Amino acid sequence: MSTIKLLVNDEYYTPGYVWQDIQKFIPRNKTIWEPFNTVLDKNSMKSSKHLKMLGFDVIVKPYDPITKKNDFFTTNHGDIVCSNPPFAFKREVLIRLKELEKPFILILPHSTMNTQYFRDMFLKDKDFGIIIPKKRIDFLNKKTESSSCFDCLYYCWRVGVRGINWVS
Repeated sequence: MSTIKLLVNDEYYTPGYVWQDIQKFIPRNKTIWEPFNTVLDKNSMKSSKHLKMLGFDVIVKPYDPITKKNDFFTTNHGDIVCSNPPFAFKREVLIRLKELEKPFILILPHSTMNTQYFRDMFLKDKDFGIIIPKKRIDFLNKKTESSSCFDCLYYCWRVGVRGINWVS
């Protein structure tokens, strides 16, 4: 798959509490790849910084849209992916991670579960689990510099999370 151009209004930054709330579910003995950073905006690195502050080993290789260096669809780093990918490309991201057999914890809209492609990929997969956050996640929107709440879940595959788990 070729590089996917990010949409202007599809960059929402993940607040630190989002990773703090689920840190007990993130494997400590794995190197995390947080692939959805860009050299164009230092705010895109905040999620990686939050994970590092929690004591995780994180690989940060920001994407450069000019040189195409560190494109998610052509590179592969770390043991697992913990990220909030661009929602507009969630299908492509899930397909890529399954192709790589890369374990993940992804923040995605609740409605993702209702798509046919998602059901085809995970319906009978025993290594799949969901973590339900305490509340709607309040993301910071790059374009408007305001926050935006979305009904999201943590979608987990091959990280030891199975079934439905609640953040307490």
